[in-house]
Amino acid sequence: MGYPDWLNSHYYPDDNEYPLRRAFWDYFHTLPIEVQDKYKNGIFQVGYGYEEIYIQGYRKGKIPYIRNAWNLHDLKVLVDRQEVNTIHKAIDKSTGASEPDRKLSGAYIWKMKFRPGQTRTVSVSFSFSGFTDVEYQEVSYVMKTGAAWADHIGQADIYWNVKGWDIRKMKIGPHGYTFKDNVLHWRFIDFEPFADITLKFGELESPPRPR
Repeated sequence: MGYPDWLNSHYYPDDNEYPLRRAFWDYFHTLPIEVQDKYKNGIFQVGYGYEEIYIQGYRKGKIPYIRNAWNLHDLKVLVDRQEVNTIHKAIDKSTGASEPDRKLSGAYIWKMKFRPGQTRTVSVSFSFSGFTDVEYQEVSYVMKTGAAWADHIGQADIYWNVKGWDIRKMKIGPHGYTFKDNVLHWRFIDFEPFADITLKFGELESPPRPR
């Protein structure tokens, strides 16, 4: 199983300690001169583009996992209340979120075994600041990857606590949820996921974390 991770578009390699900083620049200097010039004389000048070089090197095993290159942090996985080890890996760039600018490029993965008919409980917690766009900030709960599972999903209940926030100021999707005691609730029956759950906030607001 796995949980997706997104590249941080504000990643800056020189914010890291020397070994990690050097790994980035060592890989960068293996690129063709014309590519280096394109970045050094272009998007690097405005403080962006480092994450594009990072993910190339990460996929090739030339640059290690670097915490501030990613948006998801402090991930913890419990299987039947027992913590399990996870591994962070790059995923294929053709796989990802519904919008290409989301930069879904990695995932934490772990092994699971099921006996016939066995039910297992998986709990995943993490810290995540959401995506910042021109007009809003967004947090999402990824659902669409479940469409690749065998057959339909029998039932799924998704609860999102938004205590302290006015849902009238949010753009919430998909429709069909209920709202009670500060909790949004989606119930899906015999379904294939068609959309991720998303909460969008105004540009100057910060979203609450999922609970």
